[in-house]
Amino acid sequence: DGLYNALQLGQIDVAIAAISETPERQQYVDFTNSYYAGVGVVLANAQSAITSITQPEQLATQRVGVQSGSVYENFMQDTLVDTQQMPASNLYSYPDIEQAVKDLKNKRIDLVLLDSQPAQTYVQQGGVKLVGEGIEPQLYAMAIPKGADSFRRVLDKALADVVDSGAYAELAARHLGLDEGEVAPMPTPVPAQPTPT
Repeated sequence: DGLYNALQLGQIDVAIAAISETPERQQYVDFTNSYYAGVGVVLANAQSAITSITQPEQLATQRVGVQSGSVYENFMQDTLVDTQQMPASNLYSYPDIEQAVKDLKNKRIDLVLLDSQPAQTYVQQGGVKLVGEGIEPQLYAMAIPKGADSFRRVLDKALADVVDSGAYAELAARHLGLDEGEVAPMPTPVPAQPTPT
């Protein structure tokens, strides 16, 4: 929760924590090129009668867990709660998504909305099943202090070098279990502005 304040106060130089670039966040920090495309998925208890969530509106009648401060919490708030399609009491925000999954397994909530990578781990551990995907896709990037353009260019170059060297695909395979064909293509870097003479 304190990453953006730490950036603004100069306590840290860069924040890298599965941070999605959003217009709201762009008001406070700048972002590098994205390094990963995430997809929002929906988990249900393994014994749940819920089998398929294809539209956000289907979440409105359920008790849904999200991680507090996440884009999924904002998405649920903006799309369903603020539009009065879903009572605020049906949206459960957790500081740690693992606690949301525990509550899902114990049937205290009906669904959990989170990124696909951790969701796959929870499915493999048992007790939950995947019932929806493609909800609120995200592009993850590094957050840096507002106006740190030269630093952003350094980070973008380093990120491009990691991708070009093949290390990115190797890391994705080792830590995310993704084959090279499953790794989403990196966005084309924004060309550097020429330095005035």
